[in-house]
Amino acid sequence: MRKDYYYRKIFHPSEKLRVYKTNNKGERFFYSAKQKYLIIGLLLFIFLNLIWFFFASPLWQIDSLSISLKQQGADISFISRQKIYQELNNYQQQKKALFFKRSNLFLFNTKTVEQQLNNLAFVKKIEIIKKYPHYLTIVLNEESPTAVLINSADQQYFWLNQDGGIIQSFSQENFSLIKQEDYFLIYNDLPISQLSMEDLKLINQFILQADSLIKQQTEQFKIISAEIKEAYGQKIYLRTNEQWLIYLNGQDNLLTQIESLFTFLQNKKEIDRSNWKYIDLRFGNKIYYQ
Repeated sequence: MRKDYYYRKIFHPSEKLRVYKTNNKGERFFYSAKQKYLIIGLLLFIFLNLIWFFFASPLWQIDSLSISLKQQGADISFISRQKIYQELNNYQQQKKALFFKRSNLFLFNTKTVEQQLNNLAFVKKIEIIKKYPHYLTIVLNEESPTAVLINSADQQYFWLNQDGGIIQSFSQENFSLIKQEDYFLIYNDLPISQLSMEDLKLINQFILQADSLIKQQTEQFKIISAEIKEAYGQKIYLRTNEQWLIYLNGQDNLLTQIESLFTFLQNKKEIDRSNWKYIDLRFGNKIYYQ
């Protein structure tokens, strides 16, 4: 029995394994901790290399840029490409997390840049498209001006959009360079300080709508310019290419005044208009002319 007992304790495979494991517990812990640190170090190394690859590698740095301008009816572009490049360069020099520049295509926030460029004059809509690994495309829809507001009191000039809103001011020197016949001219005889921007926009809109309605009704004459004579548009002059004027009240219904104009012209169609000075439509059913 004694011999059998030692045999089991020393030579039995299961017992030998138990004793071996027990006697080498400290050694096993040492190797286990060492392997753990090696794995953590390896994972950290891979993680840092991935960060460098995606956010610092030259592969993803923006080095190609194209700008596509879509114009609406204008022969010239009013958007400054130099200004766009400047805005983009300023944004790309900014840093993300203190280390990585926004010139990296992954870190380039298209929505932020679109909002910034939308604040530029003449930009109606903008879309920025990323093309990996390092290409950027900017598609701009340009808001071409349809009219010029000339503030006679202080010699200021403003580009207007089709809704009568002011896009941007410009100098008298630049005004002398444009083809004035390509734009509808609105002369404001009042100091700009007497009109709010919203009131001025409504008056401009009224004038441009009047011009559009007259174009739809006749080709015998056309409106070449307008004059704002009183605040709130109570006295507006439209000058025709035949040099006679149409007096309108910007506070009254525009359609009614235009209908009265063409009813009057129909009744006076036999009269030579070359000697006319004005047609006054500001007093409802009563129409005055000279």
